[in-house]
Amino acid sequence: MKKHLIRNLFLLFSFLPFIETFANWNSFIINFDKNLYGKGAQTWKIAPYDDKWVFFANKNGMLQFDGNAWNVFPLNNTSDVRSVLVSTAHNRIYAGGINEFGYYEPGRDGSLKYYCMSDTLKDDCRYLGNVWNIHEADNIMYFQGDSRIVKYLNGKYTAIETDAKIDCSSMIKGILYIGTDRGVWVLVGNTPFPLQGAEDLASKRIRGIIPYKSGVLVVTAYNGLFYCDGRTMEPFVTGAEDFMRENEVFCVAAKNDQIALGTIHKGLILIDCKTMKLKYFNENNGLHNNTVLSVAFDTFGNLWAGLDSGIDYVCLTSPFTNLYSYPYSYGAGYTAAVKDGSLYLGTNRGLYYTSYPVQSNGNLPDIRPVPQSSGQVWNLCHIGDELFCLHDRGIFLIQDNGMKRVTDITGAWCCQQVMNRKGLMYIGVYNGIYLVEKTDGEWRVVCKIEGLNDSSRLFEQEDARTIWMYNTDHITHIKLSENLTKVTSVKDYDTKDGFPSKNHIYPAKIKGRIYFATPSGIYKHNIHKDIMEPYPDMNNLLNGTATYSRLLEYNDHLISLSPYEICIANLGTYKKGANTSINPIRQPKIESVLNFEAIIPLSDSLLVIPNEDGFALFSIPAVREQQDRSHSLYIKNMYLSYPKDSLVYTANFLKRKPALSIDYALNSIRFEYELSSLILSDDTHFRYRLNKGEWSDFTVARTKEYSNLPEGEYIFEIKALFPDGTSSAYSRHGIAA
Repeated sequence: MKKHLIRNLFLLFSFLPFIETFANWNSFIINFDKNLYGKGAQTWKIAPYDDKWVFFANKNGMLQFDGNAWNVFPLNNTSDVRSVLVSTAHNRIYAGGINEFGYYEPGRDGSLKYYCMSDTLKDDCRYLGNVWNIHEADNIMYFQGDSRIVKYLNGKYTAIETDAKIDCSSMIKGILYIGTDRGVWVLVGNTPFPLQGAEDLASKRIRGIIPYKSGVLVVTAYNGLFYCDGRTMEPFVTGAEDFMRENEVFCVAAKNDQIALGTIHKGLILIDCKTMKLKYFNENNGLHNNTVLSVAFDTFGNLWAGLDSGIDYVCLTSPFTNLYSYPYSYGAGYTAAVKDGSLYLGTNRGLYYTSYPVQSNGNLPDIRPVPQSSGQVWNLCHIGDELFCLHDRGIFLIQDNGMKRVTDITGAWCCQQVMNRKGLMYIGVYNGIYLVEKTDGEWRVVCKIEGLNDSSRLFEQEDARTIWMYNTDHITHIKLSENLTKVTSVKDYDTKDGFPSKNHIYPAKIKGRIYFATPSGIYKHNIHKDIMEPYPDMNNLLNGTATYSRLLEYNDHLISLSPYEICIANLGTYKKGANTSINPIRQPKIESVLNFEAIIPLSDSLLVIPNEDGFALFSIPAVREQQDRSHSLYIKNMYLSYPKDSLVYTANFLKRKPALSIDYALNSIRFEYELSSLILSDDTHFRYRLNKGEWSDFTVARTKEYSNLPEGEYIFEIKALFPDGTSSAYSRHGIAA
């Protein structure tokens, strides 16, 4: 199991269209183990409602997920729930099981209550078997069983016989299509008629029917897709026909130009109908298991998959993708670089490579170890047209997917060409810096710089003789002799010299000047006062006085990395927010190695972010504002806490909040509040108040209790402060005691 605890789920990004390089990486997949929702293994249908609520037809009952918590609602006969539908017309959640169907709706306290409908059916239509689908159109409800459909209108039930085994059904533009073992039928009134031109489908196992252009696409288990317009039928060729034939399609979902097919044997396949590009999701790249029983797109365009065991969420619209997934890991990512058609990956296990652009077809990625590279790779550095691997064992030149040792130096962190000195290189090592020279095509040690014995993991050159070096708890300013072989002066800078902290001060060279990324924004050296001071212009260019762990100049852009976001700014503009893209990064499975954070541009539109689980690829979006999370905070539950816990309100999909009047004797109340967002919950703080009093101090607690309230009317308010400094709108609830 992955070590990450996923508490919150929903996310919205603005992003550029996928490019081929990006598409060949794997979308992040969030796995929800069946133990989270009562061990019901199989999930047969999925019904996303809005940006928060999702409902599932599960072996254990009807499941509800609000981005934080799971709830299970069984049917009266405790059978498997086979179908679920959220009706906006009736403000209900319909569910069907085995010989039973009914609906859930919020009671006075907001909690869902179940009302069985099938108990009132007459015997002649009582036994539907499995209620596999539920549809609504024009205030009419349809409940599809194994061989008949029950129609419900104005309190009256009508049984519609098909004289065939029903494999699936779909409501499309107010018309009910029925897929049977005798072909596709269309319901007209109370009578099913064969779909014209689709007679040949009678011999095929029909798994789904979806809208397409002026007709429908019929999805079969083994024979691919067919387009039917009510007159003729023709194959809809996707390029995945062999895959479908070999792996048996079981379910389908469609949104815009995307079709998702779930299979019995090999997970999911996603078809882009515009480009006919295919993308595969299976156990090799993060899917919980390969048997997919249900699929559905949510309001964000991401994909839910109900599996034979577990539920998965495929983040299709995220600008982040990943190269490999647990358990097929190659180690924690530290660095990456592209050279001669190969993408090199430095990890804690060694150096690996794969083709670039990355090639993937749903199988395990073709990632290979570079021979003799086992061990810790710290960095990959380009010097001219050469690529060097900085390793625990020393420095190596990468050639033809192999490594050649350079010098007998051991324990190398990083390297840089000496400014304006072609053929000279500084190598930062565990105990100082080496000067290395290229002569006769070979790199040779000139000397270890005399007077410098500290670890030199990160450094930047102000000029050839002036180096700023970070070393754990201070920044060191170093002046070298004219021949670069020894130190002539050294000065350390820390909090006494103006830095906001001793740790996590990272030098960066931007437009020829040295700046420092700190936990309290960007700093620079005031040469006249010989102190460190904040640099407001650059802070404003990014996201203000925030925590920055890395700064990087790339093609006239400034890129910053923080624990919570990536900022990309135009270096030609020093106006706050102008042409600055702020992109949240705090996602599940993207957690940089502490103190070794890195960001590596591959092109103007792609960045690699090494992390504890491997490597994430970030597709740079167009200019955007910060993610709107202002309405992600909500009051989840309210309890009377004396003399015992008693639920009086719970959040629900209709957002109903009853006006509560509470007996004075029960004047102890507890509120529970939550976020419906993919923000890591531990990084968010909250403050609250009662009746517009003073706001509380910030807290990470998600509950607040009030005891012995005097008689009166009360309004409880809560707001959230997110790690990037933005805050939510107020969420409130009124009570009378």
